[in-house]
Amino acid sequence: MTIFRSLRHNSLSASATAWLQQMLQSLDAKDLSTYLSFMAPSIRMTFNNGNPSTSTSTNMPTPTFDGIDAVRAGLAQYWQSFTSIEHEALNVYGDDRHFVHEALNHYLTLDGRRLTLRAAAFIDRDEAGRVLELRLYADQTPLWSAA
Repeated sequence: MTIFRSLRHNSLSASATAWLQQMLQSLDAKDLSTYLSFMAPSIRMTFNNGNPSTSTSTNMPTPTFDGIDAVRAGLAQYWQSFTSIEHEALNVYGDDRHFVHEALNHYLTLDGRRLTLRAAAFIDRDEAGRVLELRLYADQTPLWSAA
């Protein structure tokens, strides 16, 4: 379940905050269909520390997925690399269409480790409120390293 009780600063309207919380809840549930419903067909999702191609040994995502089908395939693979994730929102800066979300991401790894990683997501939405571009920044190295 997404945690919003730690939220220190929020520049979004009540409706955009509810939208963000619903999107994160679908992400935390690993509900790919619902999560993708928040995306525009032309979504571009970029990970800061991905390799030029997907590594089958680590399931690390490629740096950029262009289009809803590429995002679907990339996340389906990525979500298999951990048991669960929970987002703890810390700060949200910007406006309802262009904002950055700072969070602590709490993971349960496949080998039973509990990890907390700092993350930031820069989100740009279209006029209909769908995500056009999502730029994710986090050092996910601990997810890929053995216990």
